[in-house]
Amino acid sequence: MTAFVFLALSACSNSKKQFAEPYVKKNDTAAHSTQQIYGYSYKDTWAATNEVLNNLNTPILVNRREHGLIITDWITGKSSRLFSGYGNSKIPYKIRYKMKFTVQPSKQGTVITIDSKEQYYTDVISGQLDFQGSLYRWVETKPGGEIQKNLLQEIQSYLAQSRA
Repeated sequence: MTAFVFLALSACSNSKKQFAEPYVKKNDTAAHSTQQIYGYSYKDTWAATNEVLNNLNTPILVNRREHGLIITDWITGKSSRLFSGYGNSKIPYKIRYKMKFTVQPSKQGTVITIDSKEQYYTDVISGQLDFQGSLYRWVETKPGGEIQKNLLQEIQSYLAQSRA
């Protein structure tokens, strides 16, 4: 009996759980463009950008028309590319992201560039992180670009509707 208990305990101590988190969607290889040129005036493009962000209730930290700069506060949501789970269950990670919109006039119209910072929320074990007073924390990740692509399309749609 003692030998059985010893073998069982030694088997448990030698096994390491391998965490494969976060799971990244396999078709997430193509990054979306985060820049677009619009054939509209700076004034119209600036107004459309602000209207789209306002309609989405986006929290804005900086809005400087004279510099062509909009910076959002943190926005939370669910990831469309990072997942946790075991086996066939895939649960999207909680994410937060900030965006910086640069709106600049050009010869072709107006250029909007969106730079983003994205983080996912994980525990220190799954994230293989050092414990620093909390079991959970935000970890930097590469932005997927899907959110930015959708915003650029929304701005384009708004501009087209306002011209019609």
